[in-house]
Amino acid sequence: MNSQFISHKWLFLSFIAASAIISVGACTVPQDGFYDACDTKVASLADPGCRAAEDAGTDAESDASEEAGANNARAACTNKGGECVALHEDANGFKWEGPHPVWFGPATDAPAQCPFEGKINLKRYEGLHAPPLDCPLCECEEGTGTCAGVPNSISVGTTACTPGGVSTPFDGPDGWDGSCTSANGIPAGAQCPPGSGTPCVQSVAWSALPEPEKEACAVKVAPVPGFNGLTTSWENAAVACESTKARDLCNNGNEACLPAVLYPWAQCVWLTGEHTCPANFTYSRRVMYEQEPKDSRSCSACSCGEPVGGSCTANFSIYKDSSCMSTIGIQSISSSMPDCNLIFPAGSAVGSKSITDHDYVPGLCATSGGEPMGEAVEDNGTATTICCQQTPFFAE
Repeated sequence: MNSQFISHKWLFLSFIAASAIISVGACTVPQDGFYDACDTKVASLADPGCRAAEDAGTDAESDASEEAGANNARAACTNKGGECVALHEDANGFKWEGPHPVWFGPATDAPAQCPFEGKINLKRYEGLHAPPLDCPLCECEEGTGTCAGVPNSISVGTTACTPGGVSTPFDGPDGWDGSCTSANGIPAGAQCPPGSGTPCVQSVAWSALPEPEKEACAVKVAPVPGFNGLTTSWENAAVACESTKARDLCNNGNEACLPAVLYPWAQCVWLTGEHTCPANFTYSRRVMYEQEPKDSRSCSACSCGEPVGGSCTANFSIYKDSSCMSTIGIQSISSSMPDCNLIFPAGSAVGSKSITDHDYVPGLCATSGGEPMGEAVEDNGTATTICCQQTPFFAE
């Protein structure tokens, strides 16, 4: 009986020892009725490795809890179609406007209103196109001038308008204005020299008329329909919208709640002048300008030079009698050159003369002007630096 008791006692102790040896394994050892080394109910026997793993799990749970808390804090913004955007961080202390959603694209496609409830609070442009002006074609009216006076000398000669022979003055009186005069008349049959048998009157010669006076050409402007008047265009535009959404829904003083946007919109800040972007808005930087450029384009004034080639003409009439009644002939004379003409019959009386019907023959005037001048350039006084964060192309 005692031997059976001793035998059963050793069997029980052996079972206890085996159980202790098995319990020294990793935390993943199946329990299956054995002692669990990771059981926190027996803290004194728990494996230190299990406690470390347990602590790590606690930290992860804490981090996840903080992230969940942040997401819950932003939920007021995201649930209303917004996103929390960090405020700008400018080391220079500049007061940037924004952040606000800004659209970028071809100027011809720029939106006229915001795609969400809000108002446009900025429009800027880049890529100025400002062609030279189409200037009018400058021309000159027909020249004008005044003509008056008589030739400096008039004479009759014994030759048929050839050099040599005897010349007899046939001028008018001093201060003659061209009206009918019998001054220096020569009777019929007069001979030069006297008794030579050579008629004094075979031809009449005269010097040129005085040159025109007060010549001028008025400017004649002929507008040319053009496509490049005082117009400009821009290649690209930026349109910023300020949302009516409450900006403080992120429950974070360092973030603003803005409408969530996709490309070509971006979350941006801007500042007048040319600046370096804030540290957290450096994905893109543009310097853009107000729509009206600095425009100095114009056309040079049209002008006309003095007429060239203008002249005067008049009618030179010769009469047999002393009262300008019996006409021998009427000759057109000009200021361009002296001239001579025959008188028929030779030896006729030349009793009077007149210079009448002065007329101006227009000259040509050189034109100048009508050339494009100046240029249109961006107004640097309206330069605006726009800095943006990266924007996704597609919604998550």
